[in-house]
Amino acid sequence: VRVTAHPLAGALCRVWGKPLVSTSANPADAPPARSPLQVRRYFGDRLELVLAGALGASRRPTSIRDGRSGHLLRA
Repeated sequence: VRVTAHPLAGALCRVWGKPLVSTSANPADAPPARSPLQVRRYFGDRLELVLAGALGASRRPTSIRDGRSGHLLRA
């Protein structure tokens, strides 16, 4: 479970009224998309909408841990 501090993602969750489930905006083994254009290049017309907004300061994806064991799945 990730609780975002990003204002646009948080606003989208509040408007939707439910949690959002998502994956990274990149195919497996590809670098994370850092712009709406790069998202479109990765996924083309398989997407209905790309919601563009400011990026966070981190250049790396966030860590992922197993919720039960705390084991690090992605650094």
